[in-house]
Amino acid sequence: MAIKLIASDMDGSLLTNDKRLPPDFFQVLEQLHQRGIRFAAASGRAYYTLRENFAPYEDRLDYLCENGAFVSCGGKVISMDSLDPEVVSEIIDCCEKLPDAQLVLCGKDRAYHKQPPAEYTPHLQCYYVQHQVLTDLHQVTDPILKVAICNLKDIRTTHAALEPIFGSRLNVVVSGDYWMDMMNPQVNKGWALQQMQQYLGVTKEETMAFGDYYNDIELLGQAGESYVMANARPEMFAYGNHTAPSNEDYGVTRIIRRVVLGEQE
Repeated sequence: MAIKLIASDMDGSLLTNDKRLPPDFFQVLEQLHQRGIRFAAASGRAYYTLRENFAPYEDRLDYLCENGAFVSCGGKVISMDSLDPEVVSEIIDCCEKLPDAQLVLCGKDRAYHKQPPAEYTPHLQCYYVQHQVLTDLHQVTDPILKVAICNLKDIRTTHAALEPIFGSRLNVVVSGDYWMDMMNPQVNKGWALQQMQQYLGVTKEETMAFGDYYNDIELLGQAGESYVMANARPEMFAYGNHTAPSNEDYGVTRIIRRVVLGEQE
């Protein structure tokens, strides 16, 4: 069955280790556009950050943002899921008692966080290009789509502290080497991809997906053609039906060229 929709994770999948797009990405994107095949960036990154990442071609893509809490297709918001403000307040209180846990409240138009130690600044600015520094995060009144937490020392320690408290109420997932995310229980990249499939009238079998980390598991499960990146953690390979070359070897565009566009490598 012909592929009509391609969804790819960003960090560790589409992007190289130094956060660059494959050099042929926009050429591949143009070929997909000419064939009527849609490409969606599926990321924990914010919508405004992703649009900046893909400028000046940002209007040629669709977006599954904030690990699925915000979905935009053809410039139209088709899904947006926010957390209960009381739960957000509880998360703030819990995180402020944890060492090395830098909390980020992810709103639709900007992120909110306290002034971080200097070593955290590049990590926050990479993912949240629109942000506001506050002394008290309880001041935030905007709807919060996702709570992200960065720990440069050991994110698994932070996850182990928060998962028993919130795991029965929220989707609490490690999303990177230094990051974890907390969303409403039904929210994940696969749920978001399903919203997009239904909106576009595209089936699971007509969908291709790429991922490398735990927050990509549901995304891979929602695609008939699922590719785990060669650089993924070993336990991730059980969740895809194919392996793509690593992100450093531009695996996403190589697979698209060969499998979707029918080019010879």
